[in-house]
Order: sequence, then structure tokens, then C-alpha cells
Amino acid sequence: MCTHLGSREILLELDDCEHLIDACATLSEALLRHCQELRILTTSREALRVPGETIFSVRPLSLPGPRRLPAVDSLSEYEVARLFSDRARAAKPDFALSENNAMAVAQVCHRLDGIPLAIELAAARARVLSAEQISERLKESFGLLSGGGRTAMAHGTLRATMDWSHGLLSEEERILFRRLSAFTGGCTLEAAETISRR
Repeated sequence: MCTHLGSREILLELDDCEHLIDACATLSEALLRHCQELRILTTSREALRVPGETIFSVRPLSLPGPRRLPAVDSLSEYEVARLFSDRARAAKPDFALSENNAMAVAQVCHRLDGIPLAIELAAARARVLSAEQISERLKESFGLLSGGGRTAMAHGTLRATMDWSHGLLSEEERILFRRLSAFTGGCTLEAAETISRR
């Protein structure tokens, strides 16, 4: 590979490195050592820790609080609500945030933890469901997000991503994760510490 890349100016992207962090770090370090004009862009939840690495943290999309709904005009200030609205409008051009659907849109965004892929899949359902119906169906599971064609593939990707992320947890972390599911809308650090000691 080093011979192929040589001294050419190339940007190489390595996506989702955290599940192969050691291999990605070894490959990156070797390539960078031999290919002076190469730049590598990685996406990962963990740093590679290779010489010359620069880390850019990507913050999550802004999300309204679960217990207090902002006014409709300020709901659109939150990135997840804008994403939902934009994607819902792509599915149903007359979709608009309103007093009637604002609570449901906020609930959808919270139920999906602001995950962009999940928000897009849910908003695509606006073609046939109201925001309230989408929110109600998400109470049960992610089943609403499945469907045919590309949506089914994307739903599989979302499910696989969540399963894979869960699989990265140690057994102790999985136990804590199950215990944390008893809280709706988040919890305090003290509450999390209390249930972690049980």
C-alpha cells in the first residue's frame, strides 16, 4: 500500500475505528511514516494515539429537555428538532412544527436520543403518520423504523450500531446500563452511583 500511495497527496478516510482501534492505529502509523503527503481522517469514539494525531470532538446535536418543552418558535433552535422537521418536510412537504405537534416532535427526538440516523428514519414516516403517531409507536421499540428497501437497510444499520456499541461494554457496564434503563428522561450522577453499587 505504501508503494501505491508513494508521495501522492491523498486523504484516506477510516470510519468507525473504535472496534479495530489497535489495527487502525498500527496501519495509520505505518502509512504516515512512509507516505509523507498522506493525510488520514478517522472517525472513532477513541483516539488512535499515533504521533501527529489531532483530535476534533464532534458534539451531539442539541436536544430540548425531556420535562419542559420550549415554545414552538424556540423548539426549532434545537438541531434535532430542525433535523426532524427538515426530513419530515422532505417526506411530506406541508409538514410544519406547530403547537399541536411540538410535544410529539420533542418526544420523538428524546426517545431516539438525538441520533441523526434514527431521527431521519422516524421523520420519513411523516409521509403516512402524524408526529404524535410516530412518538406513540416509538414507545414500544424501534420497529417503526423498519420497512422496505433502503429504509430496511438503514434500520438494520441502526440496530447493528446499537448492538455493536452494547457489545463493546464490559459485563459490569452492561449491568449498569440495564439498571439505568429504569430512569426516564435521565438521572443525576448520585442516582447513577447509587444503582451502580447494588
